[in-house]
Amino acid sequence: MTAMHMILCLIPPLIALLMLSRRWGHPWRLRLPLFSLDHAAIDSTLLVEPRRMTAAHLPFEATAQPRLQSGALLWASAATVTHSLAGGADQAAILAAVKPLGFTPEKFLARCPILQAVEQNGLRGYIVRDGNGQRAYFLGEPVALLAACAYVWEQEERVKTPQDAERIPRGEGLYGLAMAPVENGCPGPMTYLGSLQITAPAMDPSVVEALLPPRWRLSVGLTEAPPAALRISSQPEGMNCFTADSPDWMDRLAEGFTRSRVELRQLVRLLTAQLILGFAGLVWQVPAWLVPVAGLLLLPIVNAPFTPKLSLRHIAALVWALMWPVAIGCFMRYAAPESSGLMLALIASAACVGTVPRSWRITLPCAAALAALTWLIFQPELISAAFCLIAGVLLGLPLRLLYPMECS
Repeated sequence: MTAMHMILCLIPPLIALLMLSRRWGHPWRLRLPLFSLDHAAIDSTLLVEPRRMTAAHLPFEATAQPRLQSGALLWASAATVTHSLAGGADQAAILAAVKPLGFTPEKFLARCPILQAVEQNGLRGYIVRDGNGQRAYFLGEPVALLAACAYVWEQEERVKTPQDAERIPRGEGLYGLAMAPVENGCPGPMTYLGSLQITAPAMDPSVVEALLPPRWRLSVGLTEAPPAALRISSQPEGMNCFTADSPDWMDRLAEGFTRSRVELRQLVRLLTAQLILGFAGLVWQVPAWLVPVAGLLLLPIVNAPFTPKLSLRHIAALVWALMWPVAIGCFMRYAAPESSGLMLALIASAACVGTVPRSWRITLPCAAALAALTWLIFQPELISAAFCLIAGVLLGLPLRLLYPMECS
């Protein structure tokens, strides 16, 4: 009988584990509970930082961030007006690069609104109102843009020289900027302002490793990952994987690990409450099948807040949970040895522990229906049944108020 009570105590926690695992959808795909893993493997292509400006050239010398001067202001004006012509992934990076100079689209375009799009020498740009006149700003590949320009802005406007073509930067992610005066809707000679480079710098794997739980290991590359490892990639990989298909994937990964820790504590809390219920059922000698049936009323505590810190009141609650069933069991065997009223006490205890503010409308009616059905089938005496209901409440309520299962 003892073994059967303890074995049946595991049924509600297993049901809770199934419920929790089914809540893990995209971007997670888990065959094993996350808290059962201890290794993660990440696709090396994900180890890049968000795209940002890594170099600004005014017009040819590289700097991390331009200083507030005339050439930088024209460069930032051109970048603000033409940022929508860049690649979709680079537009936000361009705006972030000019923001330290005080440029935002809303502020700048309110003063210099865009009048029309323009194309000259195969280069695209926009004409804006500039004071009482108009000016065109262009964005394109730096070599092609410089070839179309007649002037270069280097501290001040000067005529382009043949040596300028040798000084122009080359590489990936480069956007050249130029401007031109506008007369009668037609851009005049273009002036090269400089360029900026947008890249995604390599990320240190320790940044991702810091997001993992303690004692987890991180390896770079999916080919050598063990079967039970969590695979972090841009596409679903296997049955234990995290799909990093959004820019905030690291935040979502950290959030998932936090959620997993909370759910593990919830399962431990549910298992502890179920074992206390099983101990009471064993002492009261109720049928073993009633332990998991009443334990189903504990499932709502899986979604309840958790108080992980152990204190003296938790110890007092555990002592109460062990002493009270023994005392009530001894009294009932003396006063009404043949009564089955302690079955109602078990149901009342589970109802008190499992009732949370968000589920009392379901838990309490289910507990009342189960108690009424038990009373009709086993027909305990009215006085002993009432006494056992009160005894069950006096076991469940202190546990709910004192033990870390508190929900209020």
